[in-house]
Amino acid sequence: MLSALLDISKLDAGVVTPTVDDVPLGPLLRRLVAEFTPLAERKGLSLRLVSSTAVVRTDPDMLSRALMNLVSNAIRYTRQGGVLVGVRRESGGFRVEVVDTGVGIPPERQSEIFEEFRRLGTDADQKDRGFGLGLAIVERIARLLEHRLEVRSVPGRGSRFALHVPGGVVRTQTLVALPSRAVADRPGTGALLLVIENEAAIRDGMRAVLQSWGYTVLAAESGEAAMAALRHDGAWPAAVIADYHLDGCTGVDAIGHVRASFGTAIPALVITADRTPEVQQELATMGLPLLNKPVRPAQLRALLSHLLTAPAA
Repeated sequence: MLSALLDISKLDAGVVTPTVDDVPLGPLLRRLVAEFTPLAERKGLSLRLVSSTAVVRTDPDMLSRALMNLVSNAIRYTRQGGVLVGVRRESGGFRVEVVDTGVGIPPERQSEIFEEFRRLGTDADQKDRGFGLGLAIVERIARLLEHRLEVRSVPGRGSRFALHVPGGVVRTQTLVALPSRAVADRPGTGALLLVIENEAAIRDGMRAVLQSWGYTVLAAESGEAAMAALRHDGAWPAAVIADYHLDGCTGVDAIGHVRASFGTAIPALVITADRTPEVQQELATMGLPLLNKPVRPAQLRALLSHLLTAPAA
């Protein structure tokens, strides 16, 4: 909650400056859906993406943050059915939509949902309700980027949120370089990162994100598979990123296996949706940094930069 409030205060204070570029939506949306698919599946919901080759003019990090909040909100307030993410062409640009089959919003309350700490729903929803800050952040990002934000909803049938984004210029180099911001000035660019994740969709999404930042990536479903691939390639990873809940073991075990094999404490971090105190205590005891799902790309990028440039212990 404090992090979200800080984001809101920065947006309100006008200290956040967008970095606008021509951004292909396809890779951005694929990473978004891959990141939230496990959360949707745990609720028995579908999360589908209509693929798009659209190129838009926007700040990729801010647009990604806004869409993350919209998808998270859609999953939270949907009990059955699912969520659809897609893009529609319109005059002068594109409409990026997040559509759900959730509880819906009464017409007279649709303007309230963008206020801080405004949460709609019944007492039965209480355990799944957030802090009421996600849509407030979306509204501020949309206003800052001058992307019109639209909501249409029918109680009991669902909602559709849309961001109207201007079209960008299709360039060959743009189609293979996301996010758009240069990676040459970031520490660790080109380093080999080892990703250990047992969910194929998340593994592929993580690989796409890291490669787009200029890293070399080796991804595997377990510590054993990772070591087999590393031995085959004769490679030495600069850092390890592991999901906590793996098949038959934990990310802590997998990181320990890799470190033992190389005989050194290779920099590592753990990603998990498990927010229990026991997991947090275990990682703190092991000295392993923790990122909770859904992971914000900016947080991951900053933590990787720190791990790859910190002096060896």
